[in-house]
Amino acid sequence: MPTAQCLENMQKKQPPVYCGDSYCGQLQPEINRYCNNAGLEANTPVPQFGPDGKCCCGGGGALAVPVEVEAGVYRLSKSKGDTIRATGTGLSS
Repeated sequence: MPTAQCLENMQKKQPPVYCGDSYCGQLQPEINRYCNNAGLEANTPVPQFGPDGKCCCGGGGALAVPVEVEAGVYRLSKSKGDTIRATGTGLSS
């Protein structure tokens, strides 16, 4: 399912129609891969030709990863190439 921001962005497209969870859900891994390879930002509507004609699926979601930048403060990773460092729960800082 696309984010609220992505649905809002779809309203600016022609046609402003979401293809639906069942249709987009089947394509989401390919859509995310396409968006990552194309360098598209999170919440980018990706036009499709769905079962009922032209519509959009949410894309770029893989780029929108919440990252804790300081204790209790998060921001979304939005750009291809952002560096994210992580550790397992058994490691300390």
